[in-house]
Amino acid sequence: MPTSKLRRALASAALVLTLANACTQTDTDATGADVLTPDTTPGTPPSPSGTTAPPPPTTPAAPPSATPTPLRSETAVVERVVDGDTITLTDGRRVRLIGIDTPESVDPRRPVECLGREASAYLKQLLPPGTKVRLELDVEVHDRYGRTLAYVYRLSDGLFINLDLAEQGFAEQMTVPPNVRYAEQIRAAVAAARAAGRGLWGDACRAVSDGR
Repeated sequence: MPTSKLRRALASAALVLTLANACTQTDTDATGADVLTPDTTPGTPPSPSGTTAPPPPTTPAAPPSATPTPLRSETAVVERVVDGDTITLTDGRRVRLIGIDTPESVDPRRPVECLGREASAYLKQLLPPGTKVRLELDVEVHDRYGRTLAYVYRLSDGLFINLDLAEQGFAEQMTVPPNVRYAEQIRAAVAAARAAGRGLWGDACRAVSDGR
């Protein structure tokens, strides 16, 4: 091949390579600096600097609120009062009032305690035979003796029997977890009776405890 034709062919090949390299280089502005092409993805606006803005932070969903344990209650009829904190029902069950403890009056192994008979007599006035009551249960349904554990309400007027015995000074508080639904109310009632000197905290029982 003549030398002149060879030179022209080489010059043409060099021109093609130059143009190809120019197409693959980064676009530049008039000063020769690189030009950044904004992100044109739909729905993602560019930030002022030209870079893609990060997505907004997500707020974690609030955990579902705990569902309180529903109250379990039933109606019944009183057969008789055993002592200041125990009754029997016409269906044969024996019910121990939750949250309180009245003085002993019927246990043959123990002496009758101060106001024991009075507490029993007071409960008999509140719940004579045939009285309709509502029993509200707590976490445990029975104690180790098989007695039903309950908060007792008189149906005729809604009187809360457990709390009333505490308010009148006939009962001390006896809290046995997990049956503690009304522990604070009973504690306050006993404190009020003590402050007022009612029942167990009156002069009669103080004299007994002092040995007079």
